[in-house]
Amino acid sequence: MRINSGVYCICFSLARTRRFKVGKLGSFALDAGEYIYVGSARQGLWQRVTRHLQRKKKPRWHIDFLTGCRDLRGRSAILFLNPAVSECTLSRGLSELNATPAIMGFGASDCKQGCPSHLWWSNEPLGPSLIDRFALPTGSADPVPGFQQLIDWVHWQAIPDCPGRYRLVSPPSTLDSFWGWHAVLAVEKSNRARDPVLVVPLADGGALLSYLRRGHPIRHTLNTPEGFVRKARQLQLALENRSIVSRVQGLAARGGARNLVLRLGKE
Repeated sequence: MRINSGVYCICFSLARTRRFKVGKLGSFALDAGEYIYVGSARQGLWQRVTRHLQRKKKPRWHIDFLTGCRDLRGRSAILFLNPAVSECTLSRGLSELNATPAIMGFGASDCKQGCPSHLWWSNEPLGPSLIDRFALPTGSADPVPGFQQLIDWVHWQAIPDCPGRYRLVSPPSTLDSFWGWHAVLAVEKSNRARDPVLVVPLADGGALLSYLRRGHPIRHTLNTPEGFVRKARQLQLALENRSIVSRVQGLAARGGARNLVLRLGKE
């Protein structure tokens, strides 16, 4: 799984007006509503985003002064791996979606295209609209595969007492080419997941769940549509209730959209 660079959006909401001290930038009041921060990483994309989503950390970037707050709700992220998409591209897209710069100069101190801010406010979630606009196909023109295609492709073994769920027996590297189907990730918190979990919706409603255990190899499991629903409920993923994840699932069902859903475990 070679995900190392790309552009990302950190999404969160505030239920009430809250004042924040943002390093040398100053002190600002943020109104209740939906927020999206746009950033990028030339390397260490996974580490950068997981750090942004953690609440307890030493602030380093402007966004860290916000994501450390308990009042933030629905913290999630969208990762765009398409090289044609940049921070400024997404900022212009948010402006065209009638979002408002939340703090002038926030996260944009090194911007060379004149973006007023890389933190945007709206009275409604804009993540799904960004996915629709910038989830461009890359690589192979083949559709996103389904459960049967994956189970026939490599060696899987049924998980005891877990109907519809299988663990990968073949070496994990046999799935390397599978990630070539994907160019957009939606990242979200799961309160029940002990380890970070990659949730990859398949075209037929099934899913590939990959558990990222620190210091251990990635553990891949393949799930039928029914097995996926049971596991999602167990982990409290509630996929059908998440607008960003639901949008990404819809892209997978239509095929060729190249999408990947990623959820994170507890902090």
